[in-house]
Amino acid sequence: MATLVAQIEEIVPELDQDKKDIDATQALLREAEAAYQAKATALTGAKAKLTRAKNDMTHAALEEQRAASRAETARAVAGLSSGSGSGINVALDAMTRTAQATRDRAAALDMKAKALSGAKTAEEDPNIAAAMAAAAGTAANATVADRLAALQQRK
Repeated sequence: MATLVAQIEEIVPELDQDKKDIDATQALLREAEAAYQAKATALTGAKAKLTRAKNDMTHAALEEQRAASRAETARAVAGLSSGSGSGINVALDAMTRTAQATRDRAAALDMKAKALSGAKTAEEDPNIAAAMAAAAGTAANATVADRLAALQQRK
């Protein structure tokens, strides 16, 4: 019996080491499973994003085709895609429109200059000075005594 107990005592450290190895392996397995789940979730999310991006590209291509079709239709309506004889008319029309736009801008600048040259400054206009004084809470032509009385009322 003593020999049997001695053999068991010799095996106990090995069993303890085996138990520690099993615990470490199980912990490693749990970590690997958690990492796998995280990667699977990330992969699923990436796949969904990829699908959305692919759909966005398809929609963008369709929008581009529609825009090109609308531009071609507009070009045809404007007469830009017809023969070379109308190209001269198109150029002439463009030059005429540019000249008219330039004349319009010049007229607007003339009106602005006339309006600005006739304007009075705020100090010269008694109505503006009175309105500014009223907004500030003072009288436009108040005497020193009036101003002192107004300050005493604010207390």
